[in-house]
Amino acid sequence: MCVLASERWYEAIVKRMPIIIQHSSATVRAASITCFARMTSSVFFSLPKDKPDFSIKSSIDAALSDVPSVRSVACRAIGVIACFPQIFHSTEILEKFIQAARAVFVSSPNFSRTVSDSPGQSMDLFGGSENSANNNILVAH
Repeated sequence: MCVLASERWYEAIVKRMPIIIQHSSATVRAASITCFARMTSSVFFSLPKDKPDFSIKSSIDAALSDVPSVRSVACRAIGVIACFPQIFHSTEILEKFIQAARAVFVSSPNFSRTVSDSPGQSMDLFGGSENSANNNILVAH
């Protein structure tokens, strides 16, 4: 008997993922979220609606609230899912991803809200406004 990938994913999402995403070890949580980054678009969209939503919500929650190693893999999972062609048709999902990305960048100690294009000018990454030379901050340290 041949078992479809979507059936395996459904089983994992229903029975296993809710438990291991809450595991006390950050390494186990990171490994569980990494699984979402390995899901294909065809499997993702063949699952019942609440299962892709679970993957998205779990990835966003981990990106916003967990330790750096888990946030990192959650951002990777979000990036992979965001590249699925069908996602571009969902303004709601894209907006959730954008809000999560903003929150991660704003809360990160190694990133600022502005990036410098040229001496004396900087651009707000989230507002697009130009700032004076006194506010010229590098993006990453």
